[in-house]
Amino acid sequence: MAKENLSSAGEPDFDSLQIEQGRYLFSQQCKFFHGTDTLQNLPQASLPEVAFVGRSNVGKSSLINAITGQKS
Repeated sequence: MAKENLSSAGEPDFDSLQIEQGRYLFSQQCKFFHGTDTLQNLPQASLPEVAFVGRSNVGKSSLINAITGQKS
């Protein structure tokens, strides 16, 4: 999220088009297609990518499962 998308309170401030694009992205079927432990083996970037970053045990996987409609 770019800094210009933050309101004065630090909350995301997206327009309706951005919100609809996000809804569309996460309404599509999601599947794991590649994993790697080195930067040299990353696949070519041909699809939209989303990264979830955070400390251990804060709910990243639960959030991803909820957004994509997958069960853990």
